[in-house]
Amino acid sequence: MAHLSFSLHLIIFLLIRPSSARVIPMASADLINKVCQSNLNPPACVQLFNSVPETKTADLAGLGRISLNLAQHLVSETLDYISYLDGKTTDQRLHDIFKTCNKWYDFAKTAVDTAMKDLNDGAYTPMNENSWGAGEAALTCEEEFENAPSRPSPLSDRNDLMYRLGQMATAISNMLQDPTPPAE
Repeated sequence: MAHLSFSLHLIIFLLIRPSSARVIPMASADLINKVCQSNLNPPACVQLFNSVPETKTADLAGLGRISLNLAQHLVSETLDYISYLDGKTTDQRLHDIFKTCNKWYDFAKTAVDTAMKDLNDGAYTPMNENSWGAGEAALTCEEEFENAPSRPSPLSDRNDLMYRLGQMATAISNMLQDPTPPAE
């Protein structure tokens, strides 16, 4: 009887507030492909989602949480790695680059954390801006190494992945803002 009462309340709620009721599909291969199609490396995007078991039961917002959780983890690890690299270098130019990258990743941490809050609040436009900003912060860090003293960036893989995670969350926020597929 309690289940019936709950179901009745849910139906009444949906009838009273139809504008807030939105059916968001579960994460099918088609949905994941749609999210990943705008990524620089769609197969890697799909593979990244498929590596997370929760993807199988996630809706579109759940995919957003997955991408932002991955980004939060990556940002935290990258900040630790930057500190480690900075502590090992005696080259002042590299020290300056690591200091700048640390600032960009601090910004990315705030942006990703805020994007997660935005997603949970249903504020998809700010989520979009914060997700995009986090990815751009990683690109800006990578650009710092263009004039580095004769060595490639030790952060290239992390910066690339952070940028792609930002793209994934940005694509999801766009889809959440306008969940209807375009007319054909």
